[in-house]
Amino acid sequence: MDKVEGPNLANHSIINTISEADGLRICSQVVLTLAVSEDMGIMHQDIKPENY
Repeated sequence: MDKVEGPNLANHSIINTISEADGLRICSQVVLTLAVSEDMGIMHQDIKPENY
């Protein structure tokens, strides 16, 4: 799997405040991504803000 460069969630939350709507959108995307990955047999074992 290729690494995608860009800002991570931890850096974003330190620099900016995240609105409730953005927080819910981000959480929904993370949960969906993890669910699809698991269905494909891919397990992410190091879930933390620095990785998103």
